[in-house]
Amino acid sequence: MTRLLIVAIVSLLALSAQAEPPAAGEGQAASAPAAEGGQAATEPMDKSVQDAIAVMQTYMTQVSTLGMDGTSVYDISNLPEPKAKIKDALLVLVDVTEDEKTRSDYQTGIMLLAFFQPDVGATPISLEEMGPGDKTWRQVVEKEIQSQ
Repeated sequence: MTRLLIVAIVSLLALSAQAEPPAAGEGQAASAPAAEGGQAATEPMDKSVQDAIAVMQTYMTQVSTLGMDGTSVYDISNLPEPKAKIKDALLVLVDVTEDEKTRSDYQTGIMLLAFFQPDVGATPISLEEMGPGDKTWRQVVEKEIQSQ
């Protein structure tokens, strides 16, 4: 059941990565200059959302390419950006997205980061195998998900 859920989530997130960025009403600044003060006041938010979208799209493409199915843990080196940067980007998108389904997809993307761990190596390892500190990889992943 968990495996099927992970496959479905990865598929949905991959589709979200290909979707259009959030609309102006979803946290991005409108492209027209403001009546007073010009557009400069809105550019930092606009740029941060654009950067977050780019990070999310790269991350979800990689997740899709790996074919994650919820039964294995992957080396952190498989991530296209540092884990913290990906999490921060997804949190930006959670904050600016009004659609609950899309917001939920971004939150799931944050949880999927737990399946990327250091010292796994080039080949994914089953969650049932022993990981660091006399714990299974499943325990390591579950602990990280709970701490998010």
